[in-house]
Amino acid sequence: MTVAEVSPEVIDRNQHPRGDPQGHEGGASRLRPVPDCAVIDAVSLSGFRFPCFPVVRGDCFSYAVACASIVAKVARDRMMVDLDRTYPQYGFASHKGYSVPEHLAALSIYGPSPNPPAHVPACAPREARC
Repeated sequence: MTVAEVSPEVIDRNQHPRGDPQGHEGGASRLRPVPDCAVIDAVSLSGFRFPCFPVVRGDCFSYAVACASIVAKVARDRMMVDLDRTYPQYGFASHKGYSVPEHLAALSIYGPSPNPPAHVPACAPREARC
C-alpha cells in the first residue's frame, strides 16, 4: 500500500475535493509488487500495466478500499498534527481541519491558513461564499 500527497493547488486546479486523480495515480504507480488489478474508490484511472476498476462507494464494497481509506485518513490526520506545529492558532492537532466550531472560530479570527484548498467552503475567499 502507498500513500500519495497532492498539494492544495493541484486539488483546486483539478477540482476533485474527494480525491485527486493525480494522487491516485501517484499511489498506484508506486505499488510493489505490481498488482494484477486495482480497485479505486470512484476514480477512473488508465495508463497502467494493470486494470483499474473504479467503484462508487468502494469502501462499502471492498475491504481493500475501506482499509486504504482508513490509511489515507490516518496519514492526513498526522499531516494536520504536523501543520499544527506551524500554525498552532488553528488547532489542527485537535480537529484535523474538519469544520467543527473550533476550526470555524479560528478561521473567522485568523482567516484561512496559507495554501488551504479553496474548494473547501469555509476556506474559500469570503466573496466566493456569498
